[in-house]
Amino acid sequence: LDGYFCDFSINEYGLGMDIDKHPFNLLYFQASFHKYWTLSPRFYYEAMVEGKVSQYGDQPYYLQKGLGYSNSFVRGYELYVVDGNNYALVKNEIKFRILNVPVQPIPIPFVPRQFNKTYYSLYLTAYTDWAFVGSPNPNAIDNNLANAPLWGNGFGLDFITYYDLVFRLEYSINKQGQSGIFLHFQAPM
Repeated sequence: LDGYFCDFSINEYGLGMDIDKHPFNLLYFQASFHKYWTLSPRFYYEAMVEGKVSQYGDQPYYLQKGLGYSNSFVRGYELYVVDGNNYALVKNEIKFRILNVPVQPIPIPFVPRQFNKTYYSLYLTAYTDWAFVGSPNPNAIDNNLANAPLWGNGFGLDFITYYDLVFRLEYSINKQGQSGIFLHFQAPM
């Protein structure tokens, strides 16, 4: 709820090896930065910026991972994969703590003391996400979400418990006007 997190990776595929008489070499850089603020005792704000930059040129389709993989997606587009060589993703969320039950010991026989404690919190959230995926595979069919801005907005309920396990129930609407209720089992950012 307060602090920051930074993650980055540099990946190299191929090392110039000949594949079907075409030298293959792909280098890409991927990074994300998350910042969390406590606005008041019950209000919190989160912002996240993530991106990927790849080498220019033809790339094998299986390496063109844009959005829709892992936790890199625009909320409201959970059912979509938007492939491309580069992308930028921004997520913003405000939380209101509805309930916070502090750590409670639960006497469970034969369970070590550090594992027989529980707590839970409940947050009401509102969010907006924006993204852009560039350089899609020109041979891909039906990749009409690439090379266009994407956005998703919505609100949800986060239930957080044992060892920061997060259950999220969200209602989202995306740029195409599609909406839905989505259930997630991970932190939103």
